[in-house]
Amino acid sequence: MRKLKYGLLDLLAMIITLACFLIPLLCAALELKIYRDTGSLNLPAAVFALAFPALFYKPMERLREKCIRETEYDENGSSIRNQSLEKLSRKERDAIERQKLMDMELVLSSSTLRAMTRRGSSHPEEDLENLTGCPEVKKKILEMASRMAFDQKVPGKTPVFPHHMAFLGNPGTGKTTAARIMTAFLYRSRLIRENRLIEIDGNILIGKTPGETALKTRCVLQKASGLVLFIDEAYTLIKGGQECIATLIRSMEDQGDHFVLILAGYPKEMAALLRENPGFRSRIRDYLFFEDFSDSELWEIFVRMAASSSLQVDPSAMRHFLNCCQLEKQQGSFGNARSVRNILDQAISLHSLNLREGTLPKEMQWVLTDIDIPEGLEKDPLRPFL
Repeated sequence: MRKLKYGLLDLLAMIITLACFLIPLLCAALELKIYRDTGSLNLPAAVFALAFPALFYKPMERLREKCIRETEYDENGSSIRNQSLEKLSRKERDAIERQKLMDMELVLSSSTLRAMTRRGSSHPEEDLENLTGCPEVKKKILEMASRMAFDQKVPGKTPVFPHHMAFLGNPGTGKTTAARIMTAFLYRSRLIRENRLIEIDGNILIGKTPGETALKTRCVLQKASGLVLFIDEAYTLIKGGQECIATLIRSMEDQGDHFVLILAGYPKEMAALLRENPGFRSRIRDYLFFEDFSDSELWEIFVRMAASSSLQVDPSAMRHFLNCCQLEKQQGSFGNARSVRNILDQAISLHSLNLREGTLPKEMQWVLTDIDIPEGLEKDPLRPFL
């Protein structure tokens, strides 16, 4: 009845609107004929011809607009006729998809997304074995990989694995490396389409304008379809309010079989994120805890990193190296393997200077010694200005 009512009103309004154009023309033609026959004008008829459009045109247009709103759109402003893409033509659907791509390109460019995409491990067992320390993490990853391989062997069973995870640990403890290894195992078990993962920082998903956060998140999720989505410093999502978190949780629920989500970050901050958002906790089954490296493990990492730069390390350098690590720990800026890399970079710079000045003989060109290890952290050049 509602549609019939507004449909009849729309028809009436359209007739009156059309009359607004026809009546002045008819009156003008009639007045012209009378003028030719009698030589005089009918003033009331002329006034009516001019006043009719002014009185009725705009009210009828407003009535028509109201009828269209009531009959063609729902209470949310969506078209009743085109509520699903299936009812649109191929050309209209293509136009919508192009617009979506343009909107996504504005908030997160395709070049940025390509730069975030990384390959998973090519030799996951070997890379897992070569990880320094973290025995519990290695055990857990092997346990999950074994379960995936076992499910593949069950006759007539499609591998299904509760694969959303959380990696908790301080900086430089191997979370990203472990994510790449896990990606390879997931790909081998056909739980993801490609041996690739998207590595992003949680801050990237936070938009500056209303709605931008959800659009960025949907853009990344679309790119992550069939892959692993690794969000480091995931606790920063709290800054974006519930917009990003709600979009992620909805995708974990509705499209959980199309991508794998790994949330990573500092233990305390991640615990707060999971505590305040039970939707994450109910959908994440596996938690991997990455412990800080011991002194012997840090030394092992240092020697291995030096070897990758074609350098050997003299045992005399160990004491100076550990002292440098201890100084950084005391200042609260220690980042495990990241800090080891920084110390090595400083050591190589000092080593090259010592060779240039003759402090080291040429035969020690490829050997780092105790005098090459920095005595402390490099001073922040901006500190006097902060």
